[in-house]
Amino acid sequence: MSFTIKNGTPVHKDPLCYSCNWVHMQRGFRESEELVFCNYASMRKVPFPVRECSDYRNRTHPTWDQMEELALPIDGTTTYKPAGFLVGISTAAGDEEE
Repeated sequence: MSFTIKNGTPVHKDPLCYSCNWVHMQRGFRESEELVFCNYASMRKVPFPVRECSDYRNRTHPTWDQMEELALPIDGTTTYKPAGFLVGISTAAGDEEE
């Protein structure tokens, strides 16, 4: 017999704090030796592994300023001529003959 649990607690997922920009972590040699602090507004201790956070910022994603710095400048003017046939415009050679 199999069953599915919806919206259950994830079992083997790393806490968000491991990849957050605001985190300050201290780890010892044992697995139980770990201190996690959140630096978002002020330094506060995080007493449990975090699954969701409203102030989470992924440190692997660039900020808006970093993306603007890496972006290539694009000139707004176009070099393309308008598409289609030109009607009613005479050539320069045709004007000279008349």
